[in-house]
Amino acid sequence: MGRTGFQEHKVMLFLDKELYVAFIRLQADKTIGRSYAGLLPFVEGLYHMGYINRDVYQTHVQKYSDKLVGKKQLTLAETQEMEKNIQLAKLFEAIAKQWENLTQEQQQAHFKRALTLRQKIPQAELIIQLANKENPRRA
Repeated sequence: MGRTGFQEHKVMLFLDKELYVAFIRLQADKTIGRSYAGLLPFVEGLYHMGYINRDVYQTHVQKYSDKLVGKKQLTLAETQEMEKNIQLAKLFEAIAKQWENLTQEQQQAHFKRALTLRQKIPQAELIIQLANKENPRRA
């Protein structure tokens, strides 16, 4: 079904005043989001009632205790830099797969670029290794 269809994994809770205040206090005390503040006591209850094992309990408690406050939010420039690095990593992987089909000039250009980016992009080492394999004097 579409978006308006039955979604059995969602649960809506109707809280009285006391439970709602406790919910808000939990959210504030743990500095967690609304969903996590709802899921954390749910997981606690399932564990203490014997419906989930200790491993499942610990995994979910750790996840749902993850704080909203204190996480460093990336700036726009940092986000753009990270996206650029991801694209460069994919590019170096694609170049490595096509290495044998590239001209010597293309290989040399990619090698030079890889040398300048090897500290930021681990996949640049793929290009450096391929170039050094063909010309060991570069190493």
